[in-house]
Amino acid sequence: MAETHATHGFQFSSSEHQEEVAVAGMWLFLASEVLFFGALFLAWIFARYFNEAGFNAAALETSLVIGTINTITLLASSLAFALGVMFIRAGNTHRLIQCCIVVMALGALFMVLKFAVEWRDDFARNLFPGPDFAVQGPLRGGAQLFFTFYFFATGVHG
Repeated sequence: MAETHATHGFQFSSSEHQEEVAVAGMWLFLASEVLFFGALFLAWIFARYFNEAGFNAAALETSLVIGTINTITLLASSLAFALGVMFIRAGNTHRLIQCCIVVMALGALFMVLKFAVEWRDDFARNLFPGPDFAVQGPLRGGAQLFFTFYFFATGVHG
């Protein structure tokens, strides 16, 4: 009996149908991310507008060095991912695997820096919103609101 190789999953009528569904699924995922994070950013902008001094005081408590390293890490992982896509389209599986390893390593670095280093430091310095919050005085409410957004957004993103 001759062996046939399906180029699409059993649930799809053709390879083209499978590709269309995959593209539609990616657009749906991106739209849901825009809706979720767009609402979060809009709430952040609104809260910052009414608590500018408290947000500024809280921002001074964040680590510029770790934030910069994390930004570079995320940009580098995006580049490695894009290169991986380029390599797999060219049929270079070996380079794709290398890119995937780089992406995983950079993702792990981001998580370690964000949660094991930065958050640990924030908790040690009493920057988690609550009764022992480090920022005192009239800027306390705005600063706590800033860190509420910060911990929620970075936690969900991680």
